[in-house]
Amino acid sequence: MGWTVVRLEPPRLMVLKNWGAFILEPLDGGRTRFIVRTRGGRTWKDVAANVAWELPHFIMERGMLLGIKQRAERIKGAGRTQERNGVRVT
Repeated sequence: MGWTVVRLEPPRLMVLKNWGAFILEPLDGGRTRFIVRTRGGRTWKDVAANVAWELPHFIMERGMLLGIKQRAERIKGAGRTQERNGVRVT
């Protein structure tokens, strides 16, 4: 797509020109919120195109975000010892 990065603050923020932003927001308890913001058009033509685009885009983006969540949780849990039913599991 050739988007241009207009602002970058590793590892917290990346803004793409004429598209939107990816933001990592630290939360309490060692958790992080991942926010994806996109821009919509301002004309009726843009709004009509967005309606046709949104359902497949939602399906794709949800799958992408769930995959990121699984990988992040797998990395966070690596090397951590947990207890399940009284048994130590690493």
